[in-house]
Amino acid sequence: GLVVDRNISVVGTLVYTNQIIMTDFQVFDLQFWRQPSFDRFFDFIYSLGGAHRYRWGDAPVMTAAVGSLLDEDQIWNASIPYC
Repeated sequence: GLVVDRNISVVGTLVYTNQIIMTDFQVFDLQFWRQPSFDRFFDFIYSLGGAHRYRWGDAPVMTAAVGSLLDEDQIWNASIPYC
């Protein structure tokens, strides 16, 4: 892939921001987490053993799920600064 700067990578037609959403505030439509494609995604992540072996937290797994399973126009990013 092409690294545009230290925070952005381009692989084919995909652009990665190399960011993980780390927050305790999340708003979701629960139908997303209940769909079969999320179950398959979570089963795959679980099969890798990283959640236990490398102590992957919920934030990177949820960020990967949202980025993998939703279209860009389905994601709302609220930039709310910390006080």
